[in-house]
Amino acid sequence: MAANTIFLRLEGPLQSWGASSSRLSVRRTDNFPGKSAVAGLICSALGVSREAASDLWLPEIASLAMGVRIDRPGVRWWDYHTVGAGMRVPIADYDADKLNPDKGFITESEARENIKAKPGAVLSRREYLCDASFLVALQGAPDRLDLIWRALLEPHWQLFLGRKSCSPSRPITEHSPGEYPNLLTALSSVPLSTPAVYELPDEVECWIDWQDRQSTAPSSAEIVYDVAKSFAPHSYLPRFIVPYMIAVESLKTDHRGYSIARWAPKRSSAAYDSTQWKIIRAHRLILDNKSCILCKSPATTVQHISYANAGGNEKPEELASLCRLCHDAATMLEYGAGMGINRIDPSDPKWRQKLLEKRAEIVRFRSGMKRSIIMGMKPDEED
Repeated sequence: MAANTIFLRLEGPLQSWGASSSRLSVRRTDNFPGKSAVAGLICSALGVSREAASDLWLPEIASLAMGVRIDRPGVRWWDYHTVGAGMRVPIADYDADKLNPDKGFITESEARENIKAKPGAVLSRREYLCDASFLVALQGAPDRLDLIWRALLEPHWQLFLGRKSCSPSRPITEHSPGEYPNLLTALSSVPLSTPAVYELPDEVECWIDWQDRQSTAPSSAEIVYDVAKSFAPHSYLPRFIVPYMIAVESLKTDHRGYSIARWAPKRSSAAYDSTQWKIIRAHRLILDNKSCILCKSPATTVQHISYANAGGNEKPEELASLCRLCHDAATMLEYGAGMGINRIDPSDPKWRQKLLEKRAEIVRFRSGMKRSIIMGMKPDEED
């Protein structure tokens, strides 16, 4: 192969591409795969371990130009995970400084082995993209791309779409490599992946590396920290990505033999770090006298009743002030019911009893965990 561009088709029932806003108990997904996700997939194909990746392949992959075409954005879906119920499981957090050889640990796995265990289950909520399809294009030196391509054709380890539960439904290497002057041209050359019955948009969105370092990036560019410098421990560098739109009528259409009723709308997400959100949040707290509207305790959070205008345009009636306990109860009920844009309104009488029952369940669980830790027992042990 003497091509300067290779393509990866990332399509499956479920995908999840780690977001920078993720925390240990709430694991979100980005709207499309980032460069670190693609780097992890390539390293799996090559059989390169997390510890060894930073020595050679991560710098090589970082030097490649990357573009992503969003053929189908998918529908966001949450799953509720429990790990290690009734067992002693490792604490998820650990001190990255312990990776310092001077302190006795050399690798991440060795550091984890020296972490104390705690009783009970680790609870988390994980977000997925359902039935999404992405086309990733990588450009760079033909010899390096040839090594990567041959590894993808015969991967050392099984390849997944972000998490081990997410298998691809189509061959990742189904589109042949080629020679293209730039990534936009390359992404415009591959047929659009659609089901047999599908309401197509007028345009599809692409995000492409901004590589012209001699000039200022356009105002539409965004900076993302997804260039993997190391996987053990995790460390990332920034890059600029620029959005482009490709007219669907200019693309050939590759229809598949299954049906989806409509094009999934792009869902708004809350911008919790923005100044506008902080103003809106403070206003809602004042309207509710800084009290939880369910139990009248001091309010510490503001809950979204609807995400229809999320992102800094929330209306007061789309929000509610809650204490932490009532917020957790509402959130658990929402995720358990698989709610999307419209969520629980704590002021609605039909939810009151369910919220109170969930509050009581959380209190019992947390009290039991605290008591077990103090007494040195597992949660399911009796006196």
